[in-house]
Amino acid sequence: MKRAPNEVVEANVRRYALAKQMSLDAVARASGISTERLLAIFRGDFDPDLGLIGQIAEVLGVTASDLLAERDLN
Repeated sequence: MKRAPNEVVEANVRRYALAKQMSLDAVARASGISTERLLAIFRGDFDPDLGLIGQIAEVLGVTASDLLAERDLN
């Protein structure tokens, strides 16, 4: 089943943050946004532009495509 884009981004940000042992607060701060804004992206309450996705990806050491790619949950 296809997930909503915000759910895909959330799952990928959480996965890569965990791999880098970074809290979501640290990811947000390093990306230049508040934790509240990051959580709004996850909820689908804020639609980030590709530049912001790129900033978050850079902090996590991945590409914007990595954050936008839907991964098989199984």
